[in-house]
Amino acid sequence: METEKKLDDPSNVKTEGCEKCVPFKRKSQRKKHYCQSDFVIRGKIMGSRKIGLETRYDIHVKHVFKNKFPLVHREYVWVSNQCDCPKLEDNQEYIMMPSRHVNHERTLNRILLSPNSYIRPWTQQEDHQMQRLNRLCRLSS
Repeated sequence: METEKKLDDPSNVKTEGCEKCVPFKRKSQRKKHYCQSDFVIRGKIMGSRKIGLETRYDIHVKHVFKNKFPLVHREYVWVSNQCDCPKLEDNQEYIMMPSRHVNHERTLNRILLSPNSYIRPWTQQEDHQMQRLNRLCRLSS
């Protein structure tokens, strides 16, 4: 006998257009993203808050590898989508390469992780790769 799904059960509701989150960007894309990104940081997720169709992450910036614009030790990083991808875990550290987003009216200036942004869980090996990429990108520019 087949079990019916209840429509009022929130676990059965699927946000339109949302599938599983795309896995973290592959390591092979590191150099391109590093050289083109506004920021490359190692940050610890201190918390998150859903605001409308966006998620705002409170980040403790542990290390800045690259920044085209000034950063402070605590920043908000925004994920602008209704699917909440990438999913970042509280108290975990990540290497992330977000971009600066300024709206057309220039009234909104924030750090944005898009679905195409490079983000990976932090490891000592990733740290060494970021330092190596910092030198490579400076030489190629």
